[in-house]
Amino acid sequence: MSNQTKFVEDYFLLDSGRIFIRGDINEESEEKFIRSLRYCMFMNIKDIYIYISSEGGDVDSGCAIIDEINGAKKQGFKIHTIAIGKAYSAAAYILTFGSVRYATENSSIMLHPILFDLDMDYVANQKAYTAFTDYKYADIINKVANNCKKKTKSAIDKFVQEIQHGLWLCPKQAKKMKIIDFIWDYSKEKTIDEKSERRGVRSSS
Repeated sequence: MSNQTKFVEDYFLLDSGRIFIRGDINEESEEKFIRSLRYCMFMNIKDIYIYISSEGGDVDSGCAIIDEINGAKKQGFKIHTIAIGKAYSAAAYILTFGSVRYATENSSIMLHPILFDLDMDYVANQKAYTAFTDYKYADIINKVANNCKKKTKSAIDKFVQEIQHGLWLCPKQAKKMKIIDFIWDYSKEKTIDEKSERRGVRSSS
């Protein structure tokens, strides 16, 4: 596939409201995601579909992606997050922030405690940094638990305990735990394409 063909296909996908998070979550994928999401918002595509296939990665980049998703939702965009293949670690956290959350039939999801990767030799006040990371982790996990319909302190505490040593889930288990809402129905792809055609978007073929 030539670079020009890939460029055209990438923008056809964006014009249909499809964004992919694939591979390691880092500053590069964070920037690509933000550009893609803001393009869809600029084009006023109200239903945006984020396909996630990732083993996770950098916590701060994951948080930046989550903030962008929340910002889009506050502006009236409906964000559909879909685990396809695998959504582990930071990718699983991102998954939970969709307006509607899905997983494909044979995908897998894994949540575990957030690990802040910073060489402590570079931290002047290690006690303050530890307190900061503890606070940040508690804040994020409370938001994730709320996304998963854990409303009471006891329900949140149970959720934290469940992911303490890594929680591996198939889609049916994730749905039962309210980490996702539905198992992805591939017939929706046709509906997405039809909406794109009504907006005047056409395949490059």
